Amino acid sequence: MITEPEKAFIMGGTWRIPVLVKLLDRTFLQDLQRDGTYNEASFDREYESKWSGTAENAFFNGETFDKHRVLNQPEYEYSGRSSAKGYYILSVDVGRKGCDSVVCVWKVTP
Repeated sequence: MITEPEKAFIMGGTWRIPVLVKLLDRTFLQDLQRDGTYNEASFDREYESKWSGTAENAFFNGETFDKHRVLNQPEYEYSGRSSAKGYYILSVDVGRKGCDSVVCVWKVTP
């Protein structure tokens, strides 16, 4: 989505919307949670869209990934330090029932 916005759109979410609109059966999730192989961290990654670090045998090392997740020149407002093709992507996770809302901003400079 960041490198080719005209070709892709990514939207994360939890199991709640698919269950609400009948695309996923709630009993499927309950069966997963009752299964003897149930793993809460894995369920959270797959069905709650929660980052919990890397899984065993993951393609990349999560610690290395986090170590290099540093903004050398963060922008707190528009700076004009971009090419004419630069753009911003906003991601909003709306918190409900006492939860925090989170907004993430990515600046893309092709």
